[in-house]
Amino acid sequence: MQAFKYLLDKGLVKFVGVSNFTPELMNEAQNLIGEHDIMCNQVGYHLNDRRVENDVIPYCLKNGIIDFQKVMRD
Repeated sequence: MQAFKYLLDKGLVKFVGVSNFTPELMNEAQNLIGEHDIMCNQVGYHLNDRRVENDVIPYCLKNGIIDFQKVMRD
């Protein structure tokens, strides 16, 4: 995440996206990148595994993070 912060501070990238981060990891990452915001968290979603509905999706909604859900197949 420190590399992301460097790139953001230098204006080389505009946004940060993460993949399969839990709320705890998103908090840690947000603390590391400071005033910049995480914009997107790409998570896997499957009807047989809907755990992201319990914590990840509510966290993203509360914090204005786009929660892109990749629909997974068996």
